[in-house]
Amino acid sequence: SQFNGTWDALIKIARNEGITSLWSGLSPTLVVAIPTTVIYFTFYEQLRIELNNYFKNSETSSEIWVPMLASLTAQFSTTSCVSPVELIRTRMQSKRSNYYDLVNVVEGLVKLHGWRGLWKGVTATLWRDVPFSGIYWMCYENMKSYYYPDKDVTFWFSFTTGSASGTLAAFVTTPFDVVKTRQQLDMADEIYKGGVVLSLNDQTIP
Repeated sequence: SQFNGTWDALIKIARNEGITSLWSGLSPTLVVAIPTTVIYFTFYEQLRIELNNYFKNSETSSEIWVPMLASLTAQFSTTSCVSPVELIRTRMQSKRSNYYDLVNVVEGLVKLHGWRGLWKGVTATLWRDVPFSGIYWMCYENMKSYYYPDKDVTFWFSFTTGSASGTLAAFVTTPFDVVKTRQQLDMADEIYKGGVVLSLNDQTIP
């Protein structure tokens, strides 16, 4: 590997490509993060309320199932909506690309694979994000209900419980993240090797 750890990677990237390269892909990352957050938490809260009302008169315990079902459904919907932008973000962070280059990547992707190509890697993404969300919220909400059933949680409880829940969820779903990233990067390389992207010099499609 060309990097010997996180700090070594940060130093080498900043030295060889400039300090601003550490923020490459920030714009599409924000484009992903904002709608993802809005869509996800809107879905999650509404579903959680509806499911709590549904299980209220049921003999089935809602403490485990409500956060899991609400988060699974919310994450599936969110990931399906923002997957094309996630594909662009991955491509931008993999190479030093500008806006014009990314437009060409999208055009080349559609030309080769149709509009469905924009959802390349979405299956692996769903396998990563949906279980992650379900595991995270199920663990967090159940620990909160167990330790703080009738009062507000403390900052440190939220911090430690959130960290533990996130660690467990990440451990389970990281293999799918690796698959998703490689699928999307392979797709981008295929576009470039196939000569579909506009040349930055002559701006013509071969």
